[in-house]
Amino acid sequence: MARGRGWGVLVGCLAGAAAAWGVVAGRRWLRRRYQGREWPQGRAYAGYEELVGDLAAFWRDRARLRRLRNGLLAERALLARLLVVAIRASQCGCLASVARRAAGYLGQDEGEIARLEAGDLAIAEVSQVQALLTAIRYGETGGDLDADVLAELRRAYGENKALLIVDWLDLVGIAIRVGHTWDLALARLGGASRGSALQPLITIAVAVLGGLPLMAWGIVWRGSFVEAALIAGEGAPSSLSAPEG
Repeated sequence: MARGRGWGVLVGCLAGAAAAWGVVAGRRWLRRRYQGREWPQGRAYAGYEELVGDLAAFWRDRARLRRLRNGLLAERALLARLLVVAIRASQCGCLASVARRAAGYLGQDEGEIARLEAGDLAIAEVSQVQALLTAIRYGETGGDLDADVLAELRRAYGENKALLIVDWLDLVGIAIRVGHTWDLALARLGGASRGSALQPLITIAVAVLGGLPLMAWGIVWRGSFVEAALIAGEGAPSSLSAPEG
């Protein structure tokens, strides 16, 4: 019996030592990876309240949800390419594989995705180049598009498609900020950046467990509800008021 307890103590000590070594090695690796990296103000979420505010702005605007839903059906290739080039321009490495899988789901093959990731826009239609250049600027500036850029999109694509491009880039921008928040949490865990990792980790948990899945459901369900309501409103007698969109 005593011998059995002795072996248990030995195994426990060895496991504890291995776990401690893993923590130390992990922190050193994170510190090397993120050493010297800076997070300009606004690139990462300062708290989950900012994330909730960005998601709520979409959730409350049913017209944007409807445009996104219809765009995901009719403009899949364009939206996939905007996603890849915007995330590449944002230099958020943790999202590269996510963007690759999402673009594949939207119909882009691996060769096209690889060329976009390399900065080759020649695979896109000529009509899409301006939108892709806008996505690059969006990723580089953290979502700061001035009025002149929006006016150029309207002239090139018309009001509805220009709004779709902006809506999609705003949604991608939320994902980019979540990605930067994840990188910030890892940098703080590794000691490469000052501050507590708790707030960024809480923000990530809110995004992964609630915010982004709720956003996807909103695009599908609320977007469909708006479209059905508009169709019903068009066919309703003139004495009835159409539902608000």
